[in-house]
Amino acid sequence: MRLFGVWERPASRKAVKQRNRAIFLITLLLFLGIIILGVRFLGSFQALQNTEPWAKALRENSQDEGTNYLFYGLEETEDGLCIEDIFFINTRDTADPPHLVFIPGNMLLQRSAERARTDVDVLGGDSAEENGLTSYYTPANFHQDGGAKLLIDQLSSFLGVPIHHFLEFNYGGIPALIDTRGGISYQGYVLGGEDYLEYFLRGEDGEGQLERALARAGLLHDLIASIVPKKGLLSTPRLLRKVSPYLNTDLSWKELKGIYPLFGLLSSAETLVVQLPGELREINGEPFFEPNYEQIAFLMGNLEKDFILPRDLITVEILNGCGIHGVAARMADLLRRSGFQIDDVNVDNADSFDYERTLVISRLEDMIAAKQVAEAAGIVELIKEPVQNSPVMVTIIIGKDFSF
Repeated sequence: MRLFGVWERPASRKAVKQRNRAIFLITLLLFLGIIILGVRFLGSFQALQNTEPWAKALRENSQDEGTNYLFYGLEETEDGLCIEDIFFINTRDTADPPHLVFIPGNMLLQRSAERARTDVDVLGGDSAEENGLTSYYTPANFHQDGGAKLLIDQLSSFLGVPIHHFLEFNYGGIPALIDTRGGISYQGYVLGGEDYLEYFLRGEDGEGQLERALARAGLLHDLIASIVPKKGLLSTPRLLRKVSPYLNTDLSWKELKGIYPLFGLLSSAETLVVQLPGELREINGEPFFEPNYEQIAFLMGNLEKDFILPRDLITVEILNGCGIHGVAARMADLLRRSGFQIDDVNVDNADSFDYERTLVISRLEDMIAAKQVAEAAGIVELIKEPVQNSPVMVTIIIGKDFSF
């Protein structure tokens, strides 16, 4: 039996060349696509970083007392640029939590003669002498005159410490973030970017400056967390291109990723965030924050130590846990004379009179405030029991072992 097979004619040299050429072109196109995609990614990331000489030079400052960050947010209004929130953050190469200080955006700063500006510009019409002031700037005035560089220079000089890194975010970029994710849910509604920005800026009624600033930090933290996983890595360049015009920082994108958890710390109810010492003062019907220079120097001079807080910023609750009449009131009087902040409503009986030992309890993760109270009261027993939204930083329970 004859077997029949199929005979294939060998491919011509010309066909082989054409096939090889097609494979080469496809490989080349794929390679070029990868290169273009990589450049796109790198270009988007690099667009975030300020590489001007002054920005690069910041990290060359001495870091003997830790690394200092300055975070602040800008709002563009009809009256000009407004700085809403400023946070100074000091981190160290230890397991200790960072030092967090809130600086009100409406703070008044003394200015130097070479940067003189008329008092009308700062105070809104009346002469400074009529208000007992001479030559004052707000942070927004510095930024309008010299951008981030002048603002950082002046705040560094004012605080008496170097600034190593900064992150400036114009809140006008929030709508881009929101619209990129297709809106955001709030109380059963889906808000677009502009509607959410209004809520973000104005917040809830009755909030103080520090409360509002911490709430905004928390909203930014949650917003960033909600966007990146939803859209994935491939959407990142498009997102960064939208946001980069609103962001100014000396940090690289890798460094930004590393400090992202700090926003979570700012919004945590168990984190100690100290408001810069000072008081509000009304000038021409507008509230301004007048800093207490002596207390600020004391505060910033202890960054490398235990960050000793001005005592009038530390709120204390005193509870009678031994049953001796008037003992809580006597302790309150002692601590008030030592400079601590104690309201009468925070002086009361404990849940029982069976406490054998006197306790100082930190209601914050950070033990700094509790240590100062314990030292002033002469109490050795110091424990940590953080409470979210606690009205006080420290609780003292007076036991049977305590004597004045």
